[in-house]
Amino acid sequence: GFPVLAASLMGLLVLAIGACNVSSMRHLYSMARRQPRRGTPAATAATPRMEELDHLILLGLMTVLFTICSLPLIVRAYMGAFATDFNENADLSALRFLSVNSIVDPWVFIIFRTSVFRTFVRRVCQR
Repeated sequence: GFPVLAASLMGLLVLAIGACNVSSMRHLYSMARRQPRRGTPAATAATPRMEELDHLILLGLMTVLFTICSLPLIVRAYMGAFATDFNENADLSALRFLSVNSIVDPWVFIIFRTSVFRTFVRRVCQR
């Protein structure tokens, strides 16, 4: 019963975090749409429209990474509870996959910071 309980709670947490992040992304998108376009007189006083979109992309990427890294452990916990085969290597791989999230998230945040991301996009678009 413990693996099912742990996997269910972890699944609920992943769903709750995903729902909250999707709600935040929706609000960031609506904030970006309300901002005046660049070049209009009202745009000089407002925060740039790209800032909300940069945060939206960053939050979306981190949410997808978190979900992808968490699902293998949840699946392995359910499989371990209901399946008769015992595959220790698959269980260890699922745990390693979950630990990758804590390693990759700071790097994603550093690489896709607003200034670095805008510089990267400008260089790619120029080519």
